[in-house]
Amino acid sequence: MDESKQYNVSFYLLIALLLVLPNFEAPKNIILVLFILAFLYEQKQNNKKETRWAWVDYIFFVWIVLDIIVGLNAIIFHDMPANGSKDLLKFLIFGWIISRSFYVDKQVALLLLAVLLSVLVPSILLIFSCPNGGACIELNSAGHVNHTAIFLVSVYAILLPFLYLKFSRIKPIYRVLCIITLIVLAYVITMSMSRASFGLLVIINMLTLAHYVFLRRKFTQVLTVLILGFVILFNSDIKPPLVVYKFDNTHIFGGEGREKIRNFSYYAFKTNPILGVGFGNFIRLGHDDIKGAVIKDKGVYDKTMYWPFAHPHNVYYTYLVSGGLVITSIFMIFWLYLFKSILQLNRQKREGWLVMSGMYSSMIILGIGWVNTTFAHEGALLNMLIMGMIFSKNRQNALT
Repeated sequence: MDESKQYNVSFYLLIALLLVLPNFEAPKNIILVLFILAFLYEQKQNNKKETRWAWVDYIFFVWIVLDIIVGLNAIIFHDMPANGSKDLLKFLIFGWIISRSFYVDKQVALLLLAVLLSVLVPSILLIFSCPNGGACIELNSAGHVNHTAIFLVSVYAILLPFLYLKFSRIKPIYRVLCIITLIVLAYVITMSMSRASFGLLVIINMLTLAHYVFLRRKFTQVLTVLILGFVILFNSDIKPPLVVYKFDNTHIFGGEGREKIRNFSYYAFKTNPILGVGFGNFIRLGHDDIKGAVIKDKGVYDKTMYWPFAHPHNVYYTYLVSGGLVITSIFMIFWLYLFKSILQLNRQKREGWLVMSGMYSSMIILGIGWVNTTFAHEGALLNMLIMGMIFSKNRQNALT
């Protein structure tokens, strides 16, 4: 493979896309379209060996075809729009392209620098514009505070493994930028009051620390630092962040409100189990749409037990209700193949940071996915960058 080919128009458009991703909606969409067109043009110039299909290509292709079918089903049989299917098409095509692109180490560093810069300044501005945290923690394009927190913890999950496992191989200024960004992100995520994102932030840090302990055999040193840290905390007036208290006040899966949304989602799925009602159409469903299924199942319909909402607050129900068993099946196949690819890449022992980032991204999407819609919009594009790189590295290894 000629590495000089990789510094092409699509690569620079990808950098531009990552720079505007969480903050500028219209430029993001325009650059994404230009990126896709540039890649398609450049793909014609690659040799057949580099462009031949692998299993991941068939998965992406089938998923895209099924998404179109689900959209048509929503229009024809449910008299609902198919606007939500366009969001899936965006990140599916994007992920597919990344999986078919080969990036050298310097390019990967530039791409992650773009990701870093896209959140660093906006996050600093949020600290000053929203000093008390909460609902005002929002990036313009990422949107609602919970979605912003998910996006920021996804960036954290990419930068931390890169800094940790590439520390000696990146420039000092890059190290400083990464450290500053990670500190800022941790603070903003904590201030967002999102329990799920904060919880994943803690887990990601603990897993990384555990990896360091076992890899470097620094048991005594790390244990000493942890004990001293706990002693200082327990003997000082420092109070834990407010988000910690939210774990005591409400159920871990969101309390009564989200339980009612999940009840509604379950029967919305049972009403349309094969192809669903189309992505983005959950908000159009009401009590009348599930009443018959509930009465058939329970004999009575208690309206107070079911709550129609803008979205299911659950990534699994999002796919079940929106695309039925058809889309959910390819969704699960995708994750199984991703886990296989992560294990395969891990055996190569050359891209440890990418393996770790892939694991963390999966935890964020499938873990926080129990309480929110994680695999959508800007967050899906960002995580597809990492997943696509994992597929790409395995493809590249197969060619060498």
